[in-house]
Amino acid sequence: MALGIVFSLGAGFGLMALLFYSSRKGYDEPPVLMDESERAESANPSTENAEQLTGHHESQ
Repeated sequence: MALGIVFSLGAGFGLMALLFYSSRKGYDEPPVLMDESERAESANPSTENAEQLTGHHESQ
């Protein structure tokens, strides 16, 4: 019985830790509805669009 209690508490604490971790890292952002033109751009992103999406700029 004690083993079940320890396992349940460990699973609960682990899942709560993952919940707080994902919240702080921004994984819980709400979804954004895209129209057809945005879907086409995201399917074949150019360098400029990729930089805007990721926030990374490549130095040339």
